[in-house]
Amino acid sequence: MERQNQLVCQRHQFQKNNLQFICMNKDLPEGLSRLLCQYCLEDSNSQNLILASIDGLKINTKILNQWPPLHQQINLKGIQQKHLNLDQEQIVDFYDNLKNQICEMIEKQKKLDIKLHYEISNNQDFIQKYYEISDFNQFSKIIEHTNLSLQQIEQQLEDLIKLKYQQKDQNQSFVNSLCEKNLYNVVDQSELVRLKEEILNKLQQFSYFQKFQQSDIVQNMIQCNYADSQQIKIEKNNGRIQLIPSRTLIGQVYSEQPINQDLIYEFIINFKQKPTNYICIGFEEESLKNRYLGSYGRNSFIFGQTNDLFCNELVKGNTNLQDICQNEFVENVIIQVLLKENKFYIADYPQKRAVNCMNQNQYKFKREEQYYLTILIYDQSTQIEILSSRIISNFTLL
Repeated sequence: MERQNQLVCQRHQFQKNNLQFICMNKDLPEGLSRLLCQYCLEDSNSQNLILASIDGLKINTKILNQWPPLHQQINLKGIQQKHLNLDQEQIVDFYDNLKNQICEMIEKQKKLDIKLHYEISNNQDFIQKYYEISDFNQFSKIIEHTNLSLQQIEQQLEDLIKLKYQQKDQNQSFVNSLCEKNLYNVVDQSELVRLKEEILNKLQQFSYFQKFQQSDIVQNMIQCNYADSQQIKIEKNNGRIQLIPSRTLIGQVYSEQPINQDLIYEFIINFKQKPTNYICIGFEEESLKNRYLGSYGRNSFIFGQTNDLFCNELVKGNTNLQDICQNEFVENVIIQVLLKENKFYIADYPQKRAVNCMNQNQYKFKREEQYYLTILIYDQSTQIEILSSRIISNFTLL
């Protein structure tokens, strides 16, 4: 039950001045009481008072400087910087971009993280914990106690404040645990990027590839007559075409049916290991499909080497795709091609960090010719899998 009458300062009662503050100092400055009015403050010469507003005891939005007793004072700004690696705009931008590629579950996670960010920015979590150890509710109860005299209130305040100073080590340990523990569980930017890549990889392995299993345009690959090509085993598994060299060899295969020059094709190709020598993937004309694809390059991309003749023109990204494939294991690539417009694009997949294209001045697909998807395996045993082959309405790599 709240007090019906406000407490009046006994020292300045002739002015009928209400008591407004509690002095939280361990030792009371000379001439001051625990409860103070505005005139008490004006009369005091002390410059180091720790004051808690009586009206503000229940307003849980601020931190009182130097309270509760701690060995090291609270640095709220430092705590925020420690746990806020991203600002809210970056989180929104990240999730808005990711939302277009994945399912509704990520949208829910976005809203949760933004909510957490808002709570941290407005100090809600920390201030709630702060009020737990500050005991302002207990101070308020003493002040509002209707059956206590002013002297009794003074004594209870004195006892509580002394107790809090005795708990200084405990208070400090509690605050330290808040600072060290990531209460908010907000991921940093590198974690968000890693999360995105993992989700996209999983989606592409399951939903994306399965969705187009029944619409694969390339139904089979044929061994050509070049070198050890007959030693490349061709298997079909769940709609995917696997190329399995029986040993380290040089060989080449091509699609059973030619590519329609008027349509945009998309191929997604997987490597089981990084090429130890090189692999060429491109589109060879009918009369030359039994010839070594790597003879001239130009109409193919090479893995395992860097060569200006093999689709070496970078059109998107910062690092040429040939260099990326040379320096690291690129497990999947995506190819989009429209023969009638002489457009042949290739990128790492699903990240698409670099998009290369065929140099328009080095080779031109001939309108009167038929072309076949062609894969050359040179001096190695790397297994290759055609995960998807379909017709698309527009280029998506640019």
